[in-house]
Amino acid sequence: MNDVYIVKKGDTLYGISNQFGVSVTELANINNVDAYTLKEGQSLIIPSQSGTNPDNMFLYTVKKGDTIFMGNNEYK
Repeated sequence: MNDVYIVKKGDTLYGISNQFGVSVTELANINNVDAYTLKEGQSLIIPSQSGTNPDNMFLYTVKKGDTIFMGNNEYK
């Protein structure tokens, strides 16, 4: 089953795709939209196989010398 997301003021296709773990292209194609036709209040179908990223998490590659407590200060 697919989820539905209601576009909020300031949303972008990139931001929404990142939040739900789906590509911008897939999101745009499923909903027949692009960056210029996205409107506040619009309903978007979110593919069910997508994950969620409600905390806007990112991928970090561990480097030699990193610790679980220190990490890379660049990301703090």
